[in-house]
Amino acid sequence: MWEQGVDIKVKNDKYPRYWLIEVKGDPSSKVQSPSGSRSSSFNSAMGQIITRMYSNRNERYRDCYHGYKYGLAFSTYFRDMVIKKTPFNVLRRLCLYIFFVDKNKNVEEINWKKLKTIQSEEV
Repeated sequence: MWEQGVDIKVKNDKYPRYWLIEVKGDPSSKVQSPSGSRSSSFNSAMGQIITRMYSNRNERYRDCYHGYKYGLAFSTYFRDMVIKKTPFNVLRRLCLYIFFVDKNKNVEEINWKKLKTIQSEEV
């Protein structure tokens, strides 16, 4: 089945919408190249969520306000790399969101508009 193995599946109790979120944690302190491990984890997460995207839903539910929303969640240590590697149009077209979680469990949600703004400020 297409959603097998997704890390988090949540249904909104007010709208007929599901969130499917792939989560990657930070590498252990024993890893010799944390940045390389994070890059590999990011690529893996992106591939995993894309292969779990449900494309046979009714045409009227293909926008980001109906049906399914997708997310990638990482620790805040991934933030700079993920911001640089992710084209904002990919988020927009795939109804994909990025979440960063810090050690105090605070969550930053980034949609395509916020990513576009962040990336334009860094240029």
